[in-house]
Amino acid sequence: MRSAMEWARVRALAADGVSQREIAARLGINRRTVARLAAAQEPPRYRRRPTGSMLDPLEPVLRRLLEEWPEIKAPRVTEILREDYGYVGSVDLVKKRLGRMRPSPVRPAQRTGYRPGQVLQLDWAEMPTRPRIAGRERRVYALIGSLPFSGAQTAHFSFDLSAEAFLEGHVRALEWLGGVPRECVYDNLRSAVRQVLGFSRARVENERWVAFRSHFGLDTFYCQPGIKGAHEKALVAHCTS
Repeated sequence: MRSAMEWARVRALAADGVSQREIAARLGINRRTVARLAAAQEPPRYRRRPTGSMLDPLEPVLRRLLEEWPEIKAPRVTEILREDYGYVGSVDLVKKRLGRMRPSPVRPAQRTGYRPGQVLQLDWAEMPTRPRIAGRERRVYALIGSLPFSGAQTAHFSFDLSAEAFLEGHVRALEWLGGVPRECVYDNLRSAVRQVLGFSRARVENERWVAFRSHFGLDTFYCQPGIKGAHEKALVAHCTS
């Protein structure tokens, strides 16, 4: 790409009556280039070649996840990409890409009723700001627990999405609640669900999670990886989407 300065020099020499052959010789450029620059009314503009996103190679994975789980949320997708595909970007980048890839559903509102203490909804969210600790920016995550009946919420913060943070978050949530809810609702978090089996949608839970929830007597419900998920877990989905 020719520079604006080169265009200006060609135009100035041409205005002084210097021939295009002479201009080409003085500036060391092709005569066709001289003719083009002399005829141009504006300087050439530099156009930066668009750079790809780190999510571009992972787009087939994103499409497959959306096909299998149309209502899957950005924090859950980010968790999968980081653990299975080495993704190092932010949740916000994933959220924006999902927003472009996912068609906007138009469906009537659905009202879901709850009783006091019936349901505790839990999901991970990444905080929008990153504190600097010892000179290093750190991602901060929150395991958000919500009671749909009252709208009350609590959160346990950690620097990772590890199984330890997931289990500790539950202990803190139960301490805050002062008891055990009848049912805990999740969006197939990797910390709890190791695999969703084909068309049956049966869940294979992590052994460590099974032992933990059995100790506390937690009855679990996993949102269907499909259109119902957003209604089944609407309160946490609203907080973490």
